[in-house]
Amino acid sequence: MHYLWPGNVRELQNVLRRTLAMMRHGTLTVDDLPDEILIQASQGNSIGKDQNGFFRVRAQRTDAFEKEYLINLLASCQGDIGCAGRDAQIPRATLYRLLKKHNLDPEDFRSTSQR
Repeated sequence: MHYLWPGNVRELQNVLRRTLAMMRHGTLTVDDLPDEILIQASQGNSIGKDQNGFFRVRAQRTDAFEKEYLINLLASCQGDIGCAGRDAQIPRATLYRLLKKHNLDPEDFRSTSQR
């Protein structure tokens, strides 16, 4: 109820589909919802006002981990997306989404001899 749903019904449908596909048990719980939903929803509660609330800290640390992992991955693969996807064992589309999220450009990791 506290989440604003900026994408309206389409966003709600997408979140529910994703949550149902990824849920850990036979019953949907709050823990199955995406962190971004929980963080925004908690901002109206006393938990959300604390910058060190569990969901906020978890989201920040997950973001930091993702970015560091991607930087190391791209460096070891010298910016080669195919190599990075295989090494990380994630689909190319997911890799591109994560790179965009963290403002990382594979070109920045390619050696000058490859350009």
